Amino acid sequence: MRLKKIKKLIQEKNADAYIVLNNSDIRYFSGVVSSNVALVITGEKDYILSDARYKFVIERQNKFIPVVINKALLSAVSDIVKENGIKKVLMDDSHISLADFKKFETESECEFIFERNITRSLRIIKTPEETECIKKAQKIAEKALSEVLKSIKEGITSKEIAAELDYKMALYGSEEPAFETIVATGADSADCHAVPNGNKVKKGDFILFDFGATVNGYRSDMTRTAAFGEVSDEQKKIYNIVLEAHLEAMKNVKPGMKCSQIDKIARDIIKNNGYEKDFLHSLGHGVGIDIHEEPRLSEKSSDVLESGMVVTVEPGIYLENKFGVRIEDTVIVTENGYESVADFPKNLIIL
Repeated sequence: MRLKKIKKLIQEKNADAYIVLNNSDIRYFSGVVSSNVALVITGEKDYILSDARYKFVIERQNKFIPVVINKALLSAVSDIVKENGIKKVLMDDSHISLADFKKFETESECEFIFERNITRSLRIIKTPEETECIKKAQKIAEKALSEVLKSIKEGITSKEIAAELDYKMALYGSEEPAFETIVATGADSADCHAVPNGNKVKKGDFILFDFGATVNGYRSDMTRTAAFGEVSDEQKKIYNIVLEAHLEAMKNVKPGMKCSQIDKIARDIIKNNGYEKDFLHSLGHGVGIDIHEEPRLSEKSSDVLESGMVVTVEPGIYLENKFGVRIEDTVIVTENGYESVADFPKNLIIL
């Protein structure tokens, strides 16, 4: 079905072939994971090219003609282009360097049609099989977090907590972390994408966990913020504002809603409480094979939600040199609203 849809797009663009160089798109179409791989999709024959390290991998898949190469990848692609008499090629120019393209253009002797996010319209709507993978990944992540929370004690570092999360997710079936796991304690939690470090947990800290697991290439994404030992009135206040923004935005996730409007709903709650300047990012993003996909839930987005889209809802408030709070669920847009893949408490947990 995926190949049929992309072949239709090739025809609509009056091209002879679509050359795919993006690893996520390649996995989407073929299931193959390789560090040196390309697809050539034509109206009749479809090829997957990689070197001898991946010989058995590309031969095991049954959608593409496998080609084991012994030269530079794009030179081998050029050979396929010339052998098949391909004159006009559809490509995403964001997936090739200028130097590589100049060489490829010379070798292939064909005309190019450049377009960004070519497979966007396919990948933006998830199938039930895809969402099932995301749900399984979420269950793994939640099981890992439940166990890690029990092991947190005063003096443990954010780096040690992150390592434990990654280990537990792998133990329970994750292929890899969905992205570099974020665990931030104390003032570090005010950095939206803090890097785990040697700072130790102490009483009164907020601990922010932003992480996910991966199943069959599909990723989960969640954020929870917990308190250690005790919590101040200010911390409770900020937490409750973020929770209100999160829940109200979630209520409005449904087909036909503008992504910018969902962002505004959460942003207005934070703004009305006096913390507009402390909400430092957009409300959310699509999730799938990549941790950041379309659509974008942001002020500037022109996207409109459709059934089958998978997005995050993750408002936050970040007070420099003090603490930060973010609460995030990944949700599936359904025909009548949404389904959250998360089943983890959102009330303020005090460890």
